[in-house]
Amino acid sequence: MKKIIKLFLLLNLFISPLFSQNSGIKIEKTTSFFSEKEEIHQDNIDWYFLTVPEDWEQLSGKKIKIAVAVLKCTSKNNNSNPVLYLEG
Repeated sequence: MKKIIKLFLLLNLFISPLFSQNSGIKIEKTTSFFSEKEEIHQDNIDWYFLTVPEDWEQLSGKKIKIAVAVLKCTSKNNNSNPVLYLEG
């Protein structure tokens, strides 16, 4: 049950901006960012581009595209925790 609640909250975190009043946010699925690397062409990795305003006070201004990779859990352990890694 805890796992379902955590999954729901995590999905809500990613989906809620899509339905908010800010039309400046867009997420689009794409292919791998590293087409030449055969090791990372796995089924447990989803690739996305997240497009957001550069300046949140000017939603109609310049947009930036952020690369996002979602690595799905392959562990059989039900108590495994999600990991969030930010760089930059």
